Amino acid sequence: TLLAAALRLWQIDRQIVLDDEWHSISKFAAASYGNIARSFGTADHSIPLTLLLKWIAEQGALSEYPLYALPLIFGMATFVLLVLATRRFLPPAALVTFAGLLAISPLLILYSRQMRPYALVLCLSLVALWAAWNWTRRRRLVHGLLYALATALTGWMHMVFLPALFGIWLYLLPAAALHKPRNWRTLAWTVAPAALALLLVSALLAPAFLADWQSISAKAGTDHITADGA
Repeated sequence: TLLAAALRLWQIDRQIVLDDEWHSISKFAAASYGNIARSFGTADHSIPLTLLLKWIAEQGALSEYPLYALPLIFGMATFVLLVLATRRFLPPAALVTFAGLLAISPLLILYSRQMRPYALVLCLSLVALWAAWNWTRRRRLVHGLLYALATALTGWMHMVFLPALFGIWLYLLPAAALHKPRNWRTLAWTVAPAALALLLVSALLAPAFLADWQSISAKAGTDHITADGA
């Protein structure tokens, strides 16, 4: 944990905003809250992150410190969550090795030091997957709600993650059916968190889809699918 924190904090006080980190800043500087919520933008900006930064700026508190605080917090949370989630399944030597590799992972360090949504959505995605797995085994309301909220917020920040977060049910639902193959009510209740998550993420993304569909079309491109792409 100390090694992970040291590598993520090393000279962070000297870091300045660069490259794609300007997308959200440029967007909120020229747009209202409503416009931000209804736009995907040509230069990618995360809608909820941009809304938050605009609010921070209006409080007169925008600087590098709040900009990098969020990715640092979520980046460290990802490290801790992964280690805690796997400790029951790995022997001590493997767990220490796994934690060490997570601590020095260049990609995870980059995400933790970059004012982009990647550290946030990675952490929330892992929380959502963990909650979905626990929901199918314990049926605790907190797990179902945690999955739905984490999935909705992740999808609002970065839609690319949604196939993985909803795709987990392709595994969880058949696994649940093997235990109670004839109890359809139980199976329907199993996917209730996914249904709630779908409703929430649809409500959050609907304004942007309705008002700025052309941005999605432009991002998707117009070329045909190649064998390499498939």
